[in-house]
Amino acid sequence: MIINHKHQFMFFAEPHTASRACSKMLLKIQGSESLAHHHATSEQLGKSIPESGHLTFSVIRDPRDVIATKIAHAQYNYKTAAVVSKPVPTPPELVERYVKWGCTRKRFFYHDPDFVIRYEELEERLYSLLTLLKVKQIPPLEQSGVTREKKPWWEYFDRSQMNRMRRDIPEIQQFLELR
Repeated sequence: MIINHKHQFMFFAEPHTASRACSKMLLKIQGSESLAHHHATSEQLGKSIPESGHLTFSVIRDPRDVIATKIAHAQYNYKTAAVVSKPVPTPPELVERYVKWGCTRKRFFYHDPDFVIRYEELEERLYSLLTLLKVKQIPPLEQSGVTREKKPWWEYFDRSQMNRMRRDIPEIQQFLELR
């Protein structure tokens, strides 16, 4: 969690949403400080979140895209690792493994902020928000940890997996309603 008293904002980092890049950028703004572990949940933060009236925000990403990224990481790691555990899962087995992981995960979004930025609109919306907060010198948002060899998320899943994710991951509907 990043807090800035001068510009009155708090940033809550959601996993798999360029949160490290956002945190690095926000920490370069005068008055910013890190108050907790990077991906601390609201429950973990508890009473350490000040009752400040600051604008709270975070970035969210379509859970299906998060799952596709995990699949792409796993496929890349199996392809490039010097030593790989045997047997190596087939691409369909990897997809099924991560669909199951996504459908049984407790949740994808850990906070309920005042303002939400969609991952695919990150740079534009983050700069707009910081401008509204009267940040005069906005540092660049530097990419890090870009997933190699990733296809669009919908190319990873068959119809039954898509239906199962839509049924079992409530955050997909939340994400879609943010348009």
